[in-house]
Amino acid sequence: MASASWTFKILYQNQFHKDMMGVHIGEFCYKAYTKRQGICGGCPVALTFKDGKAHTVQRELQTDKEIRYAEITASPLKDSTGKIIAGIEVVRDITEQKHAEEALKQSELKYNNIIRTTQDGFWYVDTDGRFLDVNDAACKMLGYERGELLKMKISDIEVIEDKADVIRHIAKMRYAGGDRFETKHKRKDGTIVEVEVTT
Repeated sequence: MASASWTFKILYQNQFHKDMMGVHIGEFCYKAYTKRQGICGGCPVALTFKDGKAHTVQRELQTDKEIRYAEITASPLKDSTGKIIAGIEVVRDITEQKHAEEALKQSELKYNNIIRTTQDGFWYVDTDGRFLDVNDAACKMLGYERGELLKMKISDIEVIEDKADVIRHIAKMRYAGGDRFETKHKRKDGTIVEVEVTT
């Protein structure tokens, strides 16, 4: 889409853009695409007209059929003297990407909610056995606040196994996809709790 100098009238659309947004040549872009009576806030073409640089934004667009999401990059079109005579917008459809991001976000929220509320202690550890995240049940079982556990390693609570054993379990999880074993963990108050660990 190109827009005439400061009028924001649409001068050209390629076929992809017509298929996505409908034919709007000769119309004001803000009316055609957002049903506004004036220039959109943060309009990349307006910014391009102002400073002569390229600008990229993401927008939710109401097409004739549905809501689509686009990444819009505006750049100046200059004449031989360097004067800006129009703005060019390159529109990339990112609807599927946005839908995938939202689905992933919802999946993570659901998963985290399950983990947070399960009655079993649950934690993430890195390859050195450091706690990266723990749920409320793990905190209750071990008697630590979450912030305290996130400064610790499995070796700080493990009673039976040494550091090499912990690393061996982590390695088995990585190459075999999981591990299950019984051990003992030491609570903050010094008492011992017997646990079955599944990785």
